[in-house]
Amino acid sequence: MASARKHNKWELLKARWITETRFSLLCTVFDIEHSLARSLAGIELWIERIIFTHNLCYSFLASEI
Repeated sequence: MASARKHNKWELLKARWITETRFSLLCTVFDIEHSLARSLAGIELWIERIIFTHNLCYSFLASEI
């Protein structure tokens, strides 16, 4: 139990929660599990577009609050 207590730090749990939430959002909203790209450059462009759209949406929603 001592080793479990060492790994349950709130900073690590918070970072993990944020990461899992963002990936869940990307999977549901932007459907990142199904790529139609045919080359490595296409995959890179596709990922960049999804991340840019996500950041743009997030910044737009943050400015509304």
